[in-house]
Amino acid sequence: MSNGAGPLSGRRVAVTRAREQSGALAEALVRLGAAVIEAPAIELVDPPDWQPLDEALLRLASFDRIVWTSANALPRLRARLQAMNLDPDLIGRLPARHLAVGPATGRGLAAVGIAPEVVGSEFRAEGIVEHLAREPLTGRAIWLPRALEGRDLLPEALRARGAEVVVTPVYASRPSPEGVAPARAALADGSLDAITFTSGAIAQAFVAALEGVPITNVVRASIGPVTSQALAALGLAPQVEAREATVPALVVALVEHYAGPILTEDAP
Repeated sequence: MSNGAGPLSGRRVAVTRAREQSGALAEALVRLGAAVIEAPAIELVDPPDWQPLDEALLRLASFDRIVWTSANALPRLRARLQAMNLDPDLIGRLPARHLAVGPATGRGLAAVGIAPEVVGSEFRAEGIVEHLAREPLTGRAIWLPRALEGRDLLPEALRARGAEVVVTPVYASRPSPEGVAPARAALADGSLDAITFTSGAIAQAFVAALEGVPITNVVRASIGPVTSQALAALGLAPQVEAREATVPALVVALVEHYAGPILTEDAP
């Protein structure tokens, strides 16, 4: 799919995010003229065990803070509340303070009436750690509903400050070799121009699904340094890295790679 015009006109770009996450990136690329190949390297599934989440939901009122590290957690969490015959809007009425790691997560909370007190400026867990460094956390109960495969940096940093941290998987991701098939075919026939990567797990799953097809003569675009490090570890250091770990910044970085710097009103 492509609109045929724009700075990415004539470029075929693979989007490797899970289908639930890929819409905003794919739409932005199409608006700029790219032909998008949807090639989800992972799919989101239920966690292997609901018990940790169910136990957390039954003690919601005990949490002082809830830290959201992904926009994907909230709709799945709300669905689980409904499955337990509990009000899915209950979370928004809690006295707990909500903190979102990045703007996409913040928008997801706002869409269901939850106004996060903090939206991390660093667009990753380190930003929340920095914010909470200003507060006493000893004895505070902090809940992290997140992906099963989430990084341990945030809970470990909060526990080191004396907080009780409850980490509960709301969903898990698993590789989707069949999802990668369209990009694999385009790589094999040399018709792919660029691949976007938005996490290290996606990069690893994508490469594993290539079945020996090399990633050559194709631009690798990373959403940020954590993803870039994962690509480099795979021997695939990216040629493009977003200035901020957001989808809009990733799109801008790809446009600038092909069409040159995007000037703003503040530019000299």
